[in-house]
Amino acid sequence: MIKLASSVSKVATNMALDKIKEAEALTYKLKMAKEIIGTMGELKGGLMKVGQMLSITEDLLLPPEITQLFKSLQKDAPSMLEADLIKMFEINFKKRPEEIFQTFDYRPIASASIGQVHKATLHDGSVVAVKVQYPGIDKAIESDLSNLDGIDQLLKLFLPNKPNIKSVLNEMKRSLINETDYIAEASEMMLFRELNSGKFDQIIIPRVFEEYSTRTILTTEFCEGVPFEESIHFSQETKNRLGTLLFENFLFSFFETRKLHTDPQNGNYLFNEKGIILLDFGSTKSFDEEFVHYYTLMLFAVEYNRRDLFLIAGRYLNLFAEDDNDEYIDRNYKLICNILSPYLAEGTYAVDELNPLSLVKDFFQAIDLKGRTPPRSEFFLLDRANLGLFSKLKSWKSEVNWKQGREKYRKKSNKAALTFFKELYPNVKFPELV
Repeated sequence: MIKLASSVSKVATNMALDKIKEAEALTYKLKMAKEIIGTMGELKGGLMKVGQMLSITEDLLLPPEITQLFKSLQKDAPSMLEADLIKMFEINFKKRPEEIFQTFDYRPIASASIGQVHKATLHDGSVVAVKVQYPGIDKAIESDLSNLDGIDQLLKLFLPNKPNIKSVLNEMKRSLINETDYIAEASEMMLFRELNSGKFDQIIIPRVFEEYSTRTILTTEFCEGVPFEESIHFSQETKNRLGTLLFENFLFSFFETRKLHTDPQNGNYLFNEKGIILLDFGSTKSFDEEFVHYYTLMLFAVEYNRRDLFLIAGRYLNLFAEDDNDEYIDRNYKLICNILSPYLAEGTYAVDELNPLSLVKDFFQAIDLKGRTPPRSEFFLLDRANLGLFSKLKSWKSEVNWKQGREKYRKKSNKAALTFFKELYPNVKFPELV
């Protein structure tokens, strides 16, 4: 943390020199960003996750050159020493890996911010993936995130006009600490397998082997697939099918089960011609029914062109405050409409050429957000999942029947929301659903 603070201090001091020309300033920011990113990569824990989150926003928050540097944090991190790996097994099972498994490859097949993954074989012949947590990473994450002001300052270097994001950082801290509990992750994997079983069998969630799993070691079924970058070369027909599968599973998960996988970075997915393998359930979120109702009301506002409904939903979601003027509220309403409206038409078509990220960026640049309270933390996690979905469908150029998906997976939620709001606001006229 000291090394990071030194990097941040150096950047802040030099960026304050207003005589640096714009081109020179960008060059200098890139240089300092490399230093900060290098430090984040070494820490592996909380700050590396911050970089991963920033990397999926394209150039929404940061200049594209800096975003590209942050993307390096999605690639494999340095693996742990073999002695540390053996020690983790001895602590958890009182045995070395080769005493537990029929075969165990000491070379990790993937390394990330919390742990690394090894391929192994059980004595019954089952091929498994064994995720081993870095020693002491839970304490490292708590240390990395204990000074939220430090992370806030890091973001402020690049986002001087940013809103007050303390609540978002607190939610992120909760999520990251939860990711270090592999028992909880195993439980989430089993729950998501059950929820999707018989409904989305092409969403493949690896089976958990509980007898080979602990709080810091997680053993699951090994599933074959290619990373997202290689899925780009699938046929367009396959990408259309996979895009529809991702979209409809997102709707089903949020509106019917009220649970989402909320870490959409590409490394948490594998793909094959038959379906999608979903990995890493350390970051999931359960949404309460009231939040889903208000989010549904916001969608009604766009779909039925009802600004009055947006006022009700937006206040609950903290999209604006009670004392905000009409201009700011209208800008929010226009932003949401511009993002969602292209996907309300009949038929099957690809994501619109108008990039939602560009719309949000224009909104940020037009409004002074400094010190503002951000939307509810649930909204942040939902948008994070939405962003991951949009980015994949955009890259695939997937043609999707958006309306058909909405009608199929929002039907129950729509009716429940209308019942809720008609009782709460008896004098408001709500849309009648067919």
